[in-house]
Amino acid sequence: LAALEAKYQNELEDERDQHQHDADVLKATEEELRTKITLLETKLEAANDREKNLHNEIAEWEDKYDSVNKELQKVRDELDVVRSDYEKEIEKAKTDLNNAQAEIKNLEAQIETLKSQLNSANDRANSLTRTVNEQNGKIRER
Repeated sequence: LAALEAKYQNELEDERDQHQHDADVLKATEEELRTKITLLETKLEAANDREKNLHNEIAEWEDKYDSVNKELQKVRDELDVVRSDYEKEIEKAKTDLNNAQAEIKNLEAQIETLKSQLNSANDRANSLTRTVNEQNGKIRER
């Protein structure tokens, strides 16, 4: 009976040692997992902070983009106004040029008419001078 009791006692101690060893292994594994969880939580927090910073940076860039687009639209509008003003000035200049060219043609026609009249007047004056000279010649002969 004592041998049987010793055998059971040894088996009980072996089983207790095995359970203690298993418990130690589980504690070590639990500690490793807790360390990994802590590390992952730290990484997650850092990733969340990075994400928040990136969202803020995106918002800043979107604001800058909107601002630049507004400024660009303002410049485009100003350019359209300037272009429109210059187109009006060009049209006015073309109209003035056409009017000036028409005036030049009218003046050239008037000049030609006046030249013709001057030539006619010169011819008439020459004719009258000849007539006067002929009459003077006749008067002297008498």
